[in-house]
Amino acid sequence: MQSPYTYLDYAASAPVRACAQQALARYNDAAYAGANPNSLHTPGRLARGELDFARKMLCACFHADVKPHELYFCSGATEANNWAVRGLASAMHAKNPHRDRIIISQVEHDSIFALPRMLTQAGFRVSLAAPDEHGVVTPAAVEHLLDDDVALVSCMYANNETGIVMPISEIAHAAHAAGAYMHTDAVQAFCHVPLMISNVDAVTISAHKIGGYVGIGALMVRRGVHITPLLYGGGQEAALRSGTQAVCLASAFAAAAAECDSALASSMQTTTALARDVTKQLCDSGMFEPTSDIPYGELRLPGIVSLTHKSIDAQTLVLQLDALGFGISSGSACGVAHAAQDGVSHVLVAQGLSKDRAARSIRISFDERVSKQDLQRFIDSACNIHAR
Repeated sequence: MQSPYTYLDYAASAPVRACAQQALARYNDAAYAGANPNSLHTPGRLARGELDFARKMLCACFHADVKPHELYFCSGATEANNWAVRGLASAMHAKNPHRDRIIISQVEHDSIFALPRMLTQAGFRVSLAAPDEHGVVTPAAVEHLLDDDVALVSCMYANNETGIVMPISEIAHAAHAAGAYMHTDAVQAFCHVPLMISNVDAVTISAHKIGGYVGIGALMVRRGVHITPLLYGGGQEAALRSGTQAVCLASAFAAAAAECDSALASSMQTTTALARDVTKQLCDSGMFEPTSDIPYGELRLPGIVSLTHKSIDAQTLVLQLDALGFGISSGSACGVAHAAQDGVSHVLVAQGLSKDRAARSIRISFDERVSKQDLQRFIDSACNIHAR
């Protein structure tokens, strides 16, 4: 009898957690289901209370003294990242017209990496901070580019393809020393590792990477930090992000985050051990090698394994493993269209991998909900593909 399908692409979108499903079900059964949380009538006020409670729960998961009035709901990480980069840079430039340069890293998610053309058209100059050979964007790499003309530095907290965790607190310190704002895309890191963001001005998070639903994310902006709106309209979210809020999705987002946060230490330990085992077995087979030598732990997300096969291209591996009942990826799901242009990941090339090697790289991603037995079946299948 064929084994059930094993999904191992959590970094693209994690399976919805039972607690998130239950939160959505509770909302659907509530008297205020479907009510606009900005209305003054009773259902509207009840919906507003649910929205405020979800915002408060999410703030607690940062463990960085984030206040509810500093968290703004939006449609997801792409919107939040676009808003953060454009909004923070524009606000800084409005106050200081000589600050017309933005620094982003070369390993950013496409929702930021695709912005330079638009930013240039808006009058900004963009500088790219390169990672080292391990995939780490160091403070020195950013400091080399900093000057008094920089409005914003944006560097992701942890890379979505390799799992490498960046020294964000140190980069933020350098950015502030130069008078610039600091933003980090923490989508992959939020509720997967403890966040060190006490000196960061803005942070992006998203629900569907932790077991919430697709369609909602949030941008944290520190009190006193100026940001221009991306969307205009009814003035929701303190007039900074117009659009009626999805209370049901916010409630499910908060439930998923609270569950992840409450078990963070144990889930990190479990998932890190699984990732080490997957990496060791596949590399010991002689057919795979890691894309970075950074060890799992504080410097790497616990549930992302990034490997290069020595002879088989990534697309072939993905399709053959899919036929055997395993879902992995060849990199960022959001970068598929971009990668299809030249067949390689901009993240791995920036890190120093050849285009040929980058085209043979795969990503296996999971959390504590994946069993060791399923991962062992995956390892055996991956090794058998090469043998055939």
